[in-house]
Amino acid sequence: MYDVIIVGAGPAGTSAALYAHRLGLNCILLDKAVFPRDKICGDALSGKSVRIMRELDILDELDNLDGSEINRITFGSPKNIQFDVNLKGTQNNNHITKGFVIPREIFDNYLFEKAAAVTDTRQGFSVKDLIFENNHVVGVEGKTREGTEEEFRAPIVMGCDGCNSIVARKLGLYEMEMDHVSVAVRCYYEGVKGLTDQIELHYVKEVNPGYFWLFPAGDGRANIGIGLSKSDMKKENRTLRQIMDEVTQTEYFKERFADAKQLE
Repeated sequence: MYDVIIVGAGPAGTSAALYAHRLGLNCILLDKAVFPRDKICGDALSGKSVRIMRELDILDELDNLDGSEINRITFGSPKNIQFDVNLKGTQNNNHITKGFVIPREIFDNYLFEKAAAVTDTRQGFSVKDLIFENNHVVGVEGKTREGTEEEFRAPIVMGCDGCNSIVARKLGLYEMEMDHVSVAVRCYYEGVKGLTDQIELHYVKEVNPGYFWLFPAGDGRANIGIGLSKSDMKKENRTLRQIMDEVTQTEYFKERFADAKQLE
């Protein structure tokens, strides 16, 4: 029997496992995926994420991962009027504030390996239900990829399994407010001009009221994408990919993408 069962081994679950280990708790970390695995994302780590990495004493190790250190944020208007926010040299709770862009396949696997070094893990395990006794959650049950049924027990079960959380669903806590649901498309490119130590968020008319992001991902690569609300997307007669292609060919970005090549 464990002290804590953590469902979901993304950054939330692995961070929780590392904090629990510091408290001397015996944990098991469960995830339906097998690491390393990709996750559609802008890959940016904000100052809040950096603070957690610092608390876990692993911040310095991020410099060794493939990615980019971020010291500025650029916001662009529909008319390409830009405003820069300088992060370098500013302070937050007496710590220098900066960010990173690290592909999730790399970052999530790094955190998973850190957690796996100090706690039990089970990859490829899908939680199907919670175990209740005397109206309390005392464990989980699920299946391996091979179809073997297993259960794990602990007085604490943490749901770190994302927006479609099985833990939240089984507790009747799951809510999906459609007005707050967004859709996005992401691609990696190489050869995009003008990449520096900044992430860019452009509120262009082609994606109104969403935005176009352009993040340096290290080694000359860029993570680019667009995001907008699902309700607004339903009104579109274009696909997300078509919209993004339109953005990269506008007068503001055409030159930057002239020699760019999509990697995936």
